[in-house]
Amino acid sequence: LPSAAAVFVSWRGSHDWNNKDHESLYYDANSMGMRSGKILTKETPGKPLRVRKATPQEKPAGTSLCRVEDLCWVLDEERLCEPVTGVKWSVHKLEMEQSVQAKAHFSNQVELANFFVAQLHLYGVLCLGQSYNCIRVMTGTVKYEDLVSMSSNPLLPACVREESLALLRRCYLDRFPHVHNCGRRTISEVL
Repeated sequence: LPSAAAVFVSWRGSHDWNNKDHESLYYDANSMGMRSGKILTKETPGKPLRVRKATPQEKPAGTSLCRVEDLCWVLDEERLCEPVTGVKWSVHKLEMEQSVQAKAHFSNQVELANFFVAQLHLYGVLCLGQSYNCIRVMTGTVKYEDLVSMSSNPLLPACVREESLALLRRCYLDRFPHVHNCGRRTISEVL
């Protein structure tokens, strides 16, 4: 997708995640069979994108890092399996029928992708009604460019694009006034 910047998702995960592991959010990307730890870069104008390994600053130890497409394609598997993974859905489905591990990886990835969508939804709901304290935190957390890229990316399921667009609208458009450091000061800021 040449016009959209690559967006990456990271989370703290481990290979042997269970309910007793309080350090990790969920399984890491490798234990779910996903590509991880690679970043697309465009070194020079006119050259195609290349993949490089993430640096320790971009991917601290114990965190998983993957493209948002690699995480979320499972929410619209029939349409997105081949464009994102390079494998036809019928082949992937057959592999899951033959392998319990592949089926578990897929199920875990669906659960994490649904969590990601729910998190985007929660962020959007927090910013409803021009809640400037929440908007300030969200705009520091989620970049405008990332939301535009996700909302216009045809390799993402509609639910991800919808929530990205809603968060974009609530954080960057539905606010007063449209200038740097917008919003009226709250009583806590005045005191």
